[in-house]
Amino acid sequence: MRLLLFVALLVCLSAHGNNTLPQNSNLINREANVLAMQDQDKFGHSRHNPFFDMGAWHGHLLNAQKQPGLGALALLNEEYLNYFANEFERLEVLHNNQVVALDVTQYSLPGALVQELTTSHIHIRHSLRFVDARTSVLRTEVIKGHNLTLNYRGKLLEHFHAKEQKLNKQTIAARFNTLNLHWQQREQDIVLNLGRTRDSYNLMTSGSAQFSITRSIESTHTVQANTYQSSISMSQGQTLYSRYRYILDEHELTAWPAKVDWFALKTQFAQSALRWQQRITQATAGITSTAGQRIAVKSVQTLIGNWRSPAGALQFDTVSPSVTARWFSGNQTWPWDSWKHIAALAHFEPELAKAHMRAVFAEQIQPNDAVRLQDAGMLPDLIAYNRSAQRGGDGSNWNERNTKPSLATWALHILFEQTKDKALVKEMLPKLIAYRTWWHTNRDSNHNGLMEYGATRDKAHNNPQGELLFYHNNQAMYGLDALAQARAQGGEIDIPALTAASWESGRDHAATFGFISNIQLKEYISTGGNRSDWEVQLAPVFRANGDHAGFVIDQESVDQSSYFANEAKRLSELAKDIGDIDLHKKMAQEYATLKIAIQECMYSDEHGFFFDVYTKHHGNQCQAIAQRGMGPEGWSPLFNGIATDEQAAQVRKIMLDEQHFNTRVPLGSAAKSNPAFGADIYWRGRVWLDQVYFGLKGLSDYGYDSDARMLAAKLLNNGDGILDSAPIRENYNPLTGEQQGAPNFSWSAAHLYLMAKENWFAD
Repeated sequence: MRLLLFVALLVCLSAHGNNTLPQNSNLINREANVLAMQDQDKFGHSRHNPFFDMGAWHGHLLNAQKQPGLGALALLNEEYLNYFANEFERLEVLHNNQVVALDVTQYSLPGALVQELTTSHIHIRHSLRFVDARTSVLRTEVIKGHNLTLNYRGKLLEHFHAKEQKLNKQTIAARFNTLNLHWQQREQDIVLNLGRTRDSYNLMTSGSAQFSITRSIESTHTVQANTYQSSISMSQGQTLYSRYRYILDEHELTAWPAKVDWFALKTQFAQSALRWQQRITQATAGITSTAGQRIAVKSVQTLIGNWRSPAGALQFDTVSPSVTARWFSGNQTWPWDSWKHIAALAHFEPELAKAHMRAVFAEQIQPNDAVRLQDAGMLPDLIAYNRSAQRGGDGSNWNERNTKPSLATWALHILFEQTKDKALVKEMLPKLIAYRTWWHTNRDSNHNGLMEYGATRDKAHNNPQGELLFYHNNQAMYGLDALAQARAQGGEIDIPALTAASWESGRDHAATFGFISNIQLKEYISTGGNRSDWEVQLAPVFRANGDHAGFVIDQESVDQSSYFANEAKRLSELAKDIGDIDLHKKMAQEYATLKIAIQECMYSDEHGFFFDVYTKHHGNQCQAIAQRGMGPEGWSPLFNGIATDEQAAQVRKIMLDEQHFNTRVPLGSAAKSNPAFGADIYWRGRVWLDQVYFGLKGLSDYGYDSDARMLAAKLLNNGDGILDSAPIRENYNPLTGEQQGAPNFSWSAAHLYLMAKENWFAD
């Protein structure tokens, strides 16, 4: 154990031994001046990038004014990120009772926040690390100086909301009158209790949540309602450890006791440095360029920062889309995102990847489910800390209106390649087959193996009789006949089941599902198009026993059909690996059949591209839905190895055409030529890095690796902030490269990492 501590100390010291910053420092900006509990950017997300690790539910920042001590404190209130202090552990140093002005050098590292505080006769080093899923530790080393008094102070934020640095005058106390925030002293601890608040979409606390501070050296505390101060006497050679612990409910009070084993905590602190060193070494193995290594490390930090340990309804570790995003925080978990996270994590955190997969499948609908028997095998679209009211909770985010595309086996296959864990494959195969069976039963209305997206039977989609719900000029109406009449009359029509079907694709409100702005639709009609070209039909779907199981849209989707075919191939390979020869043969045959069907039915010779097709067709006499323009679904057959070489060559031409997808930041969510294209529209123009990766991987796999490298270079050089300390974003503007959407976005990080592993990034 002493050797471990000594090695870890050498690792830490080597990072600070000269005036140059350590390698991989400040890849993500961890400095902030926080104005309010919700301090938002123009997209409504956090302006700041707090440091999280170990699946913890609290995070830290450095002060942007480079004040000694820590900066802001962020707490995850079940499903939402909120800031509670901008001045947290602000340090004042006195020498012989005189305040000392300290020079401050500070930076972030993978796994740590560091400050060097110096004068001619004083040197104090701060290092903050996480040691477990509820605990962070600030180590304060007095390297030089005698007869010092260290005063750590904290002050709670007052205001509730600020957007783009414009402060709203509403206070936290006025907004949440049951939260009752105040610091108090409990024996030698300083404690912040959070009163019970159930404000959906803002802040949810159990009434037992608390944040505590404990010191390793005897200190004198002064505590008032919104402030505290700890005074400690120290001299050269002494080290202070301050333990910060955040627990979310009364059950965790037992699991995470207040008493500290300081020797164990110091050991854990040392292990953090070694853990991160090993993680980075493993993550960057085989990446040949400096740019690729930099992107890989930045991506790893992003993914680990979004790791959440078990809490609430989720009993496994998971990775949320973004700890700093307004709607994606806490332990909110989507299958679509998860498969991408797992594909990256498999290379450097395989045990977290396994837990992440188990977290998703733990909520798979069972055959005896009391809520939706008709959906046995389905994976809900979103699971989180709080279950829905339908499931006995009070959460507003939990969603069972749809699922997500079939990439689970792709992720498992990558995880198996990295770990060779046959036990995991045996555990997951029955779950994957149940999920696949659900797709066959509930999303293939003509039983030809080509998949349709749809929506479950749900109060958001239909009345108790199963009739489709829609809104005509904001008035609720029911039934497919009524929908046809409303469309004939004109006016605004909103169909929740169609929205859920687009969610199911993972490409919300994409053009292929009929979504287009009114201005764009008028322009389309003015050039000879028909309004009906953008009107998507829906049909009820029934199980074999006659149960109404929801709705499907009247088109077979080329991306899900391609994922589904590739899944059959990978299931076949995994089954062979564990000796299940019957499943191996069955899936191999299904793959062969689907591959030919996609090649013959969903490729348009006229356009040289793949499209969704209308459901009603005979054999391979299919009608491409080309009038809604081209999107990334068109290169899904390349990513999944479905296209013929000739088809891939034609798709490549479209992808490289500057009038279609080869924009400043390439491979956007709609072609520039698409009638519904908008550079700032969520899934009708913005560049999403998963679709970029799918496109580059498809090109590379079909022999166009130089094209993949060229497009990757455009992404890296023109995507704003990717190469500097800005957070990795949800998406980017295809024409300008501007950052858009959620910061610190996991699936963007996952796919940047996978691109780096492919060595597509050159220096």
